[in-house]
Amino acid sequence: MPSTPFHRYRIAFIGAFLMGVLCSSWSQTFGGFPAGLQWQQINTDTCRIIFPKALASQAQRVANTFHYLHQTQNKDLEGNAFKIDVVLNNQSTISNGFVAIAPWNSQLITTPLHDNFELGATPWLDLLAVHEYRHVAQLSTARRGLTKLLYYLFGQETWAGAANLALPDWYTEGDAVWIETALTRQGRGRIPSFLKGYQALAAEHSLYSYSKSRNGSIKDFVPNHYRLGYLMIKHGLENYGPNLWTEVLHDAASYKGIFYPFSRSLKQRTGLTTRGFYDQMILKFSEQSIQLEKPLYYEIKVGSAKTFTDYLHPQPDREDGLIYYRRSFEQTGSFVRFHRGRETKLISRGRSIETTFSFRADRITWTELSQHPRWRERDYHNIMVYDMRRQSKWKLTSKGRYFSPALSSTGEQIAAVYFDESGQSSIRVLHAESGQESVLSGRRGWVFTYPQWTKDDQAVISAVRDEVGNMGLIRMDLNTAVYDTVLAFSNQLINNPYVNADNLVFSAVDDGVESVYLLDLQTGRIQQVMSDAPGAYQPSLEGDTLFYVGFTSMGHRIRSKKIELNTSGRSQFEGPKQLAYLSSPLDELKMREYPIEKYPALQRAINFHTWGFDFDDPEVIFRILSNNVLNNVELQAGVRYNYDTETYIPFANLSLGMFYPQFSFGVSGLKRTAVIQEEVRNWRETNFFGQISTDLELSSGIYRRELTPFAGISQTQLSGDFDQDFSAVTAGISFVQQRIKARKNLFTKNGQFLEVAYRNAINDLNAAQLQVRTALALPGIGVNHNLILQADHKRDQADADYEFTSGLSQRGYGVIPATRVWRLSADYHLPLIYPDWGFAGLVYLYRIRGDLFFDYSSTELDNTRSNFYSAGVELIFDVNLVNSTSTTVGLRISRRLNKGLEGTDFEVFLPIYRFD
Repeated sequence: MPSTPFHRYRIAFIGAFLMGVLCSSWSQTFGGFPAGLQWQQINTDTCRIIFPKALASQAQRVANTFHYLHQTQNKDLEGNAFKIDVVLNNQSTISNGFVAIAPWNSQLITTPLHDNFELGATPWLDLLAVHEYRHVAQLSTARRGLTKLLYYLFGQETWAGAANLALPDWYTEGDAVWIETALTRQGRGRIPSFLKGYQALAAEHSLYSYSKSRNGSIKDFVPNHYRLGYLMIKHGLENYGPNLWTEVLHDAASYKGIFYPFSRSLKQRTGLTTRGFYDQMILKFSEQSIQLEKPLYYEIKVGSAKTFTDYLHPQPDREDGLIYYRRSFEQTGSFVRFHRGRETKLISRGRSIETTFSFRADRITWTELSQHPRWRERDYHNIMVYDMRRQSKWKLTSKGRYFSPALSSTGEQIAAVYFDESGQSSIRVLHAESGQESVLSGRRGWVFTYPQWTKDDQAVISAVRDEVGNMGLIRMDLNTAVYDTVLAFSNQLINNPYVNADNLVFSAVDDGVESVYLLDLQTGRIQQVMSDAPGAYQPSLEGDTLFYVGFTSMGHRIRSKKIELNTSGRSQFEGPKQLAYLSSPLDELKMREYPIEKYPALQRAINFHTWGFDFDDPEVIFRILSNNVLNNVELQAGVRYNYDTETYIPFANLSLGMFYPQFSFGVSGLKRTAVIQEEVRNWRETNFFGQISTDLELSSGIYRRELTPFAGISQTQLSGDFDQDFSAVTAGISFVQQRIKARKNLFTKNGQFLEVAYRNAINDLNAAQLQVRTALALPGIGVNHNLILQADHKRDQADADYEFTSGLSQRGYGVIPATRVWRLSADYHLPLIYPDWGFAGLVYLYRIRGDLFFDYSSTELDNTRSNFYSAGVELIFDVNLVNSTSTTVGLRISRRLNKGLEGTDFEVFLPIYRFD
């Protein structure tokens, strides 16, 4: 039967839900690795480590660690971990790692995370290997029962989806954090700042329900699933025994009981549903939270934000003011000066993977992230400088890998940490205007963090991690590159040192909380000057006034305190206490030298992993899918069913992403019916195509930009009422630019979109078509409001023998067939409410937003011109389905305004926008 609007969008909603849940997976960007990388491999029965030639020693370490974990650890899960391909990525500066299904693989990015309070000082690849191999073991164990059956029926995507639906993300990540804490000398479970969010909420009596803690919020700060999961796993092991989570994993992945299998299994073993278990855990956590006597400090009221706002890295200027970095859920990050009770925005900050910056001599320096235009896995972290007096900004470096730049006292030089592609770090000193550079190297295996200049600008002090994960402070002479130890190395965590004259302040872990220490650089004496739960971070010093930030549920806040300088402090030299766990099984890891071979990328290009259904409105697709581990070859074949046109389309497509331009080839077939020159025609089409395209990332600063030129050629064979062959060329370009947006912003405040496509038959067939789509995103009245304007045009050649596509769609009318169409639309989007409410674990509602729209189309068909008008309202729901799939669903009421065509349509739809 024909699809009515409601019927169509009901199908769309159900299809999107099923495919989103059962076919969920994650992988790197297609064709993201640069061509020319010399890939090598270590291939064993446990893992295949695939790596660029420069990472041979790191690959040996990862292979040995995986083997050790496979043989001696993860036995508690009572499952056999499957062999996995692991790609070592030295192209990215974004510290991360993942395990993915469809295809089954892992990736470890080799650039260490710079923040010592985020993941600690454990050797980076050791930490990643322990954490990610736990995911290998979890997901391997989860392929049992119904999950295993779905895997055999449909392949790896449904293995991923079924595991994701059965196992909460807090369980998988919390369990992995627990293991990294158990097997390393630090791990996030021993880093107090890891749980500072829950500490702050407990102190303020603001702890949330399980539903909100599980799904998060757009309007409120909610600690993420890593933190929730660690507390849940810890509570279970301490109170219900070491076998609890293994048994729950087995039952849930097998779908025993089908509905709510995880909660059902947990209740069988503890008497508590997941919600009840969380309530028990959070009550106990609240009772046991560290409660320090409230210290004496002054909280500087630097702003009047009513939403979550961070005020970070306060640094005093010469006029009793403060320079700091500010970001919020409603405003993107910027540098701000606070003076005499007033905030003055200095300059916005572009995308970055760190919040640190340096202020000296009326200059600010920081880093910003950029990507290689073509190779998405290759990105850069470059140094930016802003001169407040000249009000000028410049980019000091290009294609760099810099972190935490620090200005000298005169503002003429910058010291920064540099990570090269072999994983080694060094300190580099650059002239602040010319960029002329010199390199200061330490010991191999050291990781430098947060360099600071001494008062005479002749040396740089840095917090350093050594090759086993101890930390200390070293001072390196700029002239001789000789270094001496300022604070001895030990199993401690040090963050954000700041030098003022002969004094250095820094944060360090002490007795379960991050405290601030003062170090006299002349005498070497050290004293604790601030301890503040849930932590005192990012200290700076001006005279005897200490500035630092503390955390609250509404964000980081700037605080100050008067301290005593040049005192003897404690009776003897004493730094922060060492963390209690002084050894790790990995310290005694016996290294085996595995043979290294060239990785046969071509031979392993075909890797069928999934066979089953997919969904792309308005089509339901059955296909088999192949992706290689480097994700630069994709092959799929199957049948698409379009429920708008009720047609079946068999197809096969091949995409190649290892070249600078990407190549795509394909074949498809379908039956078509159309009214052409007042006659009904039926025919069958077989289409062959080839396309070349380049997806270019041109982002910089506060703007994201993507440019995609493409060109292709197709051969179409017609049979039936038409019996002829013709070829056509297609060429076009798409471009989108949008200012980065904050968490609560619906769309960018400044965005432009353009897409142009031209098709033309190149033989005797008379056919040509031009399509142009444009859009502007503008700010609205409220901070989170947007006005979106769109203008589109489609033009077919007059008296064409063939029409490439039908007309453009208009709300209220659907597709309006025409040879020429001009369409204008205006949408005003605004948030309405943020319910943060869930029902039975099936749906969780983050936000309800509204859209008022007006559409106008002018069409021309057979020399007859017509105008169409419609207006209406949309309610758009940002939701999470079954705690697993975040999506957006809309309800639309469209009113047709043309005389003789008046009417109102109601639709359920899946919003697709031209801006994020």
